[in-house]
Amino acid sequence: MKPLAPKMQSDAWVTATGTGGTYAGVALFLKSKNPNIRCVVADPMGSGLYSYVKTGQITLEGISITEGIGSSRITSNMQGAPADDAIRVDDHEAVRVVY
Repeated sequence: MKPLAPKMQSDAWVTATGTGGTYAGVALFLKSKNPNIRCVVADPMGSGLYSYVKTGQITLEGISITEGIGSSRITSNMQGAPADDAIRVDDHEAVRVVY
């Protein structure tokens, strides 16, 4: 019996975070299956996760209309979660992708 779909392998996983539980859980699972996968935080302006991943320090810059994502602190869910990189997503791009 042939598989329904070919086996696919991802090179990276990019997502925004709220409390960090989903990000941390998925990132840990993916890294356990493929240590080379890149786990990337997509962060809105006004959140400190971008600067934390980039520099190890929380720096809040700007504001965002997004709700439920971004954080000004490192939650216990995010402590020790693998984050290979971070990108900033501005409101214009976030709204464009949502619609």
